[in-house]
Amino acid sequence: MVRNRPSDPNANLNHISFAWPYSILEDKQGKVVGFLMPEVVGSETLLKLCTPIMRRKYKLETNWYFLHVVARNIAAIIQAIHLKGYVLGDIKLENILVNNRALPTIIDTDSFQVSDPDSSKIYRCLVGSEGFTPAELIGVNIADVDQTEVHDRFRLGVVIYYLLFSGPPFRGLWQGGGDSLEQSELIRRGLWPFSGDKLLVPSNTTIPLNILHPDLHALFLRCFNEGHKFPHRRPTAKEWRGTLEAALKEVVRCGKIDNHYYSRSYGKCYWCERSSNLNLDIFPGKSIATVTPTPSPKVALTPLTNFTENLPKGITLEMVNLPAGQFLMGSPDSDTDARDFEKPQHQVQVNSFAIGKYPVTQAQYQAVMGTNPSHFSNNPQNPVEKVSWDDAQAFCQKLSQITGKTYRLPTEAEWEYACRAGTTTRFYFGDDANQLGDYAWYYGHSQQTTHPVGQKSPNAWGLYDMSGNLWEWCEDNWHDNYIGAPKDGSAWLTNDNDYQIVRGGSWYDYPSFCRSAFRGYYFRRDFINDVGFRVVCVPNVTSTQLPIATVTSTPLPKVAPPAPSSPPPPPAKLTLFSENLPKGITLEMVSLPAGQFLMGSSDSDPDAYQNEKPPHQVQVNSFAIGKYPVTQAQYQAVMGTNPSRFKNWFKNNPQNPVENVSWNDAQAFCQKLSQITGKTYRLPTEAEWEYACRAGTTTRYYFGDDANQLGDYAWYYGNSQDTTHPVGQKKPNAWGLYWDLNKFQAQTKPKLAL
Repeated sequence: MVRNRPSDPNANLNHISFAWPYSILEDKQGKVVGFLMPEVVGSETLLKLCTPIMRRKYKLETNWYFLHVVARNIAAIIQAIHLKGYVLGDIKLENILVNNRALPTIIDTDSFQVSDPDSSKIYRCLVGSEGFTPAELIGVNIADVDQTEVHDRFRLGVVIYYLLFSGPPFRGLWQGGGDSLEQSELIRRGLWPFSGDKLLVPSNTTIPLNILHPDLHALFLRCFNEGHKFPHRRPTAKEWRGTLEAALKEVVRCGKIDNHYYSRSYGKCYWCERSSNLNLDIFPGKSIATVTPTPSPKVALTPLTNFTENLPKGITLEMVNLPAGQFLMGSPDSDTDARDFEKPQHQVQVNSFAIGKYPVTQAQYQAVMGTNPSHFSNNPQNPVEKVSWDDAQAFCQKLSQITGKTYRLPTEAEWEYACRAGTTTRFYFGDDANQLGDYAWYYGHSQQTTHPVGQKSPNAWGLYDMSGNLWEWCEDNWHDNYIGAPKDGSAWLTNDNDYQIVRGGSWYDYPSFCRSAFRGYYFRRDFINDVGFRVVCVPNVTSTQLPIATVTSTPLPKVAPPAPSSPPPPPAKLTLFSENLPKGITLEMVSLPAGQFLMGSSDSDPDAYQNEKPPHQVQVNSFAIGKYPVTQAQYQAVMGTNPSRFKNWFKNNPQNPVENVSWNDAQAFCQKLSQITGKTYRLPTEAEWEYACRAGTTTRYYFGDDANQLGDYAWYYGNSQDTTHPVGQKKPNAWGLYWDLNKFQAQTKPKLAL
């Protein structure tokens, strides 16, 4: 079972759809004593969600649209399990968890009926649950039965009925003599309110089947009527999934009560009708007439100017210049969909900037980065997805290099300012979620995929896909609310976590997630098929700064080998300066002169590799470089986090060099450092690095040719105790640079060039 895991239909959403065992746990004698299982957090059982009584008890809010989505997702998970040849066997409400994104997790997977693909041996499910056991298995010892997916089809129908009708299907008004039959006996005899048998009829509180989409209505009749006599005719999980997706397209929001959703095929809001007739509201909400957004000053929409960037391979990027302005950020208390993390509302002043007219497309990402990581890669005009926050930062940096302008991700405030385009309503087109399909691709409307950008209506500033299609990365760290948030439109980077803001909702999300004020977050290294980004261009900062180095290379046909141990030249008179980082941290830089040096290794070096040849003369312009590798304290001050492996061991020294950082992480650090200082920081080129390291020498090391002296200058294998050490403890090179060489440096420690 551990080895043969089903495919998870929601793996790309960073979600666990079934708590499948990671490994078997054995005692000292090799006897199996249990399983190592994944932890599932932030979810509630369907038992708490399905009935109004339980929802009130546990203070859970939901609506009929959300429950349709949950039902569809459960069907998709069970479809994946059946494709693997497994049978769940013991499906019940307590064994299914669901989170606030309507993503379920099936637990208790060790009770599944599974088969060994090598021996074909079947390991049966030994238990069943009342109310979920099909008629043909009632009164039978479950442990003696090789079950099939046909039995699961009945159980799935019961679960979906619970979700959409707030109770079990086999319950109604008993018309026979004596007391009503037990639930298991009703199932055995196929008696439910819509069986057509007069022994059990709908009560005055039974929700009618015809409130459903007609195809969904028909599936329930097949499952519990036709399927009672002919079990193999029960709808499959695939059929439930497809029909629920079709039904979701017809579910609309009521115009009277904000939490009421109904099917267009029914023609009116059943929940309003029920509330009026029975004085009982299953989905209580507020009257939309009383929900009035907090007014804010009207924004005069000045004519906006656009410009276009020319990218490689003939691809273009359209940008829209937005004016400076003030807006009310967040959600008011009057919005019943508002979450605490969207509050308090606060005025924000935003400077002018330019923003992408569309999310970055796959064609644009391919042109800049040379690759397309997207899951939905059938159309190059689809927005790029499966890009992490770090990937988006790297794209911005490369785009800046291509265009000579400063590109970055929008701050969260800039994103909402651009999205609202002067509006104060729940969506940028108004308050009516039923209009969302004209402006956005969202769950129930998207066919479970992304779509080419620009197909829906734009907002008032001509920006497309600000809602739906994909979540969009923002510059900011996640904070639980807006208390202490910047009021100048800048990025909020003070939180010590690795979670970054996403905005706008996606093809996978339901309408309330697509509101202008809704906030979400993902781990910065997550790459998921419902997250992309758009870019912002800001004026280049004008400041006194050293030029960015340019390198010209002229290979030499023959190079005289250097002297066996050339002494270092006298140090040039170098100037130092310091940058002040947040939290009182400083960064020391050394300005290096322009010069020419011999790069690479000669044939006379017996340790030289072919990839170090041929040696060649390189002319390097002046630049400044970090005196030390970037430390954990410096990285924490700039990025708000410390990913280092060696931070909790060996006395936790923040002066140790930062490690466990990718090239993309280093690029993101440079970009943020540039924003903080107003100067242009980046990684050194390979030529700059070797020029700075050699410091005028031509020997194998910057101190000479004798490897026995390395311990005076570097931490390396043999003297490092298998850990990093605080920077600056070894001797520097002739230019006062501390390289702190060790086996971790090559791929993990960024130095900075200015």
